[in-house]
Amino acid sequence: MKSLFNSVLKTASLFKNCDGYSQSAILKEECAELIVALSHFERNRKGSFNEILEELAHVLISCFAFIICADIPVEELTTEVDKKYNKYHFLKSEV
Repeated sequence: MKSLFNSVLKTASLFKNCDGYSQSAILKEECAELIVALSHFERNRKGSFNEILEELAHVLISCFAFIICADIPVEELTTEVDKKYNKYHFLKSEV
């Protein structure tokens, strides 16, 4: 997982000079393409798994590029991620 994170971050950092507005448009487009790929998968379309892999990669890169370009405060984002972890960690421990 660490190598995936490093690869995504390395690629996303190539977009550091773009503005947050243009990167947000790219992120929306990539998310939409992932939704289409997931729909293809649900309908058992041939090649849909590879389509999902490709679009997941694009979404991951675009998310990190948006964080960089829009100057999203990483500390606040980390707090939100931790909230999500704690919610599901708590729910899992109840089962």
